[in-house]
Amino acid sequence: MRKLLFALAFGAALSGHAQNSSDDRLFWRADQRLSFSDFNGTPKASDTAVTTSATGARSHRRGSINKSIDISLATQPDKTMFDIRAGMKRNSSWMRDRTDSVTLAHEQGHFDICELYARMLRRDIKKARNMQQARKMFDDAMKAEEAEHDRFDKENTYEAGGITAAWAQDLSTRIAALDAFANPVVATRIVQ
Repeated sequence: MRKLLFALAFGAALSGHAQNSSDDRLFWRADQRLSFSDFNGTPKASDTAVTTSATGARSHRRGSINKSIDISLATQPDKTMFDIRAGMKRNSSWMRDRTDSVTLAHEQGHFDICELYARMLRRDIKKARNMQQARKMFDDAMKAEEAEHDRFDKENTYEAGGITAAWAQDLSTRIAALDAFANPVVATRIVQ
């Protein structure tokens, strides 16, 4: 049996995969919201520099979450087992102010988006008939997820409380609608 991690590469070797978390990895859980202690990274000077746009708007980064959809797989003669998880790297995720609940709520929104797309991928991967189709599904999900993160950042500024009530409700509703795909392990038959 071989194991692979596809975190944004869909093919790099995996040395081990934790069920809930490792020292650096934290995997999304419905019963656990992010806390300030989950952000152990240190920002670079460029991460917190104030910038001014062409419109005169000033912005700066208050925090950053390093999140990804991690996929490991194990193949057996009669099935392929995918383990698809929304995860964050604690040691490269940071918050400038560890009392800033607005930033914490904003970063939780990004983590929830990651889980949403992990659930959609769990749903869709069962339709893949070969690894080429599975890779395309992964690539398509990553593009769609990135576009949603960009839209989220534009519509959920710190001035708007980090995440609007409409976005919070929409993410919660969409994640709940995919409860059937909450289990990170998906068994399917993939032709190698």
